[in-house]
Amino acid sequence: MWAIVMRALAQEGSQAQAVEELFLQLHDEQSWKHKFNQNKSSAFDDEEQKLLAEMYGSTIVAWSKQGNVDRIKYWIEKLNISPDGSLPLNLAAQVAIVIMYCNARDPIKAEKYVNELEAAYEKGEIVAPPDTIMCNMILNAWAQRNNGDRAASFFEKNIKEPDVVSYNTVINAFARQGNLAKAEQWAYELVASFCENSLESRRPQQATFTVILAAWRRSKDRNAAERATKVLMQMHQLYDNSILLHKPDFKSYQTVLDTWEKSSSRDAAQKAEEFLSSSPDFRDNKRLRSKVRNMRSRERKRNRTVNESNNTNSANKIMR
Repeated sequence: MWAIVMRALAQEGSQAQAVEELFLQLHDEQSWKHKFNQNKSSAFDDEEQKLLAEMYGSTIVAWSKQGNVDRIKYWIEKLNISPDGSLPLNLAAQVAIVIMYCNARDPIKAEKYVNELEAAYEKGEIVAPPDTIMCNMILNAWAQRNNGDRAASFFEKNIKEPDVVSYNTVINAFARQGNLAKAEQWAYELVASFCENSLESRRPQQATFTVILAAWRRSKDRNAAERATKVLMQMHQLYDNSILLHKPDFKSYQTVLDTWEKSSSRDAAQKAEEFLSSSPDFRDNKRLRSKVRNMRSRERKRNRTVNESNNTNSANKIMR
């Protein structure tokens, strides 16, 4: 019952003090007090040791939600010496600490902590190494900092069994950083990895590429529209080869057309129309067709303005 109540309270971000006080009360309970005083693992049976590990974990989870590093360190130290240092830091507590650092936008400390967990696993102090889900949290923290280089470095050093989320997060980090060459490189590394070993957990997704399309739309690269178009065509090829499970959707086409719309190319509207006409799925889509017509209209107006300006300049030169 104690463990259940503590676990429930630990999920409330404001209840860390209550969780700690409840655990301290347990230390003074007559049936447990003499066991804690013995400070030996043999004083607790297997079931009691599991409950103790969970209660230590709940206390650490609770303080993690408040971001109180000092109390976390205090309870980890208590865990390491009671009883006989035989109780492991449970997974819930490990994850909570990583989340705490990531929420604080401090992936450096999150990385350091995961490396400490890896070392503890190698020493036999915890039962399992940091898993892919935990490591993906750190990748996402680097993505939030727009740092693809650090995300890629952490991926290569720490993640032994990456999944599609791992790759997608590095891709997103490079896309946010503005390094689209690297983002595309990682996307095709994911494709190659899946082709080599067709694990469903590593199957490329629409999101693998739509994040790149969106980044090209934001990009000021003069070739952004051509690059976005190429990515979308490659998505079709991957679908035809049964690697992607779904064709590029309306949003993907809209993103590419948006990229053509902001292009400085003089024939951007024409290329956008050719691009849309090449799609059997969306060439008759009214919204996309309307978008291209508007692009054509603006392009004609712009060209007329340029021509009128040129004619005026020519006339002025003749008059001089």
